[in-house]
Amino acid sequence: AFKKAYKSIQDAIVKKKKGKKIKIDLNFPRVKDGRDWPSSSPPPLENGKQGSTASRSSTSSKKSRHRVEFDVVERMKQFNIVNPPKDPATNIEGFAALQCLQQLKDSGLIGDIQWSSKRPSGSDYARFNPNDHESIQVIIQKGGALHENLIYEQDRDINAISRKMIRQHLANFALCDLVGPQKRWSEMTYKEMKSFLSEKMKS
Repeated sequence: AFKKAYKSIQDAIVKKKKGKKIKIDLNFPRVKDGRDWPSSSPPPLENGKQGSTASRSSTSSKKSRHRVEFDVVERMKQFNIVNPPKDPATNIEGFAALQCLQQLKDSGLIGDIQWSSKRPSGSDYARFNPNDHESIQVIIQKGGALHENLIYEQDRDINAISRKMIRQHLANFALCDLVGPQKRWSEMTYKEMKSFLSEKMKS
């Protein structure tokens, strides 16, 4: 019934020009499955994609993303940057680096701990994309067993790494320098670490 009605409408729509009938074709270009598609849009392929342009665009996007990831890895190697582990390091009692560092400060074995951050980052490493990077710095001031300030700084990708992860990472570096190279803080209890630094303070 629909086809008959469509055909009668099609046959009825005519215009007269100089005594001649001009038929207006209402048909769209057709594809194998019988659906009508406007001529301005390319028919879909059998796998559902909208022609070869989308396929080329997808391939180009993957190559571009792979290239960016490769460049970031190369820059990290160049600037000797190591991303923090997913699970932060702990001592044998299960205390993370930030907790141990704060305990040392409370015990007077190190000076004040000052954290600061800057975004966008102004570092040479983050120059390729400063708006998506934040520079985090910690200054551990001299005092107790520490005879000079310790300063650590690292950039983080704000879309991939949390601020707390970087802080744990930098605190780990600080503890390694405070206790090492003779010992590993991750293999000590807090009491052992405190005793070791107390002896170091006397020397």
